[in-house]
Amino acid sequence: MRKTLVNLGFKQRDAEVYIFLAEMGPQEGNAIADALKLPRHQLYRSLKNLQFRGMISAYPMQSARFSATPLEKVIDSLIEAKKKQALALQESKKRLLSSWRAKIMKDF
Repeated sequence: MRKTLVNLGFKQRDAEVYIFLAEMGPQEGNAIADALKLPRHQLYRSLKNLQFRGMISAYPMQSARFSATPLEKVIDSLIEAKKKQALALQESKKRLLSSWRAKIMKDF
């Protein structure tokens, strides 16, 4: 599962944190760090990355708890991001080829 998530664009550590939360349910940061044997600063960097990408949620309490977004939603989100990247690349291709053709024609 970790390898698949990394192939989908997760960082290695982020994949480990996501899998842990998906398997264990909502957890406090300290429990995650202890279970995964991660320094707190590395864990919170991963939690921030995952939360920014919508792959986990944080529940503010006295001690924040984090939970994984369902895998199906994560995959849908990744697919949508890849579609947007492909569309942007297609648009860039058109502009790049147009500029390239103009330069070649100018040089002749």
